[in-house]
Amino acid sequence: PAQTTVSCRFCGIQAMATSEGAGMTFAAGTKDHDGAASVPAPAAPAAAEGSEGACLYCRKAPKEYETDGCGHEAACKKCAMKTATGGKCKVCGQMFPGWRRI
Repeated sequence: PAQTTVSCRFCGIQAMATSEGAGMTFAAGTKDHDGAASVPAPAAPAAAEGSEGACLYCRKAPKEYETDGCGHEAACKKCAMKTATGGKCKVCGQMFPGWRRI
């Protein structure tokens, strides 16, 4: 079977792919598997917005930022910085371009 080197478009890790479609083998010096399958956590209900002022992303730190669009208070500083270029509001589902400090 023919082998081709491919790179992940997100992280750049290189892997070997076979023409048989039997899967990929990772390049030397990298991990040898993709890890265990994970099940995504269920989305937080909209009612959680006012629950003790906790961040809707990590649910640990207090909310310090609101979405720059719909204006929902949703994130602590750390989570707001991780999603600095915007995303989908955890409260209403509207797309937003960034964050504003409360």
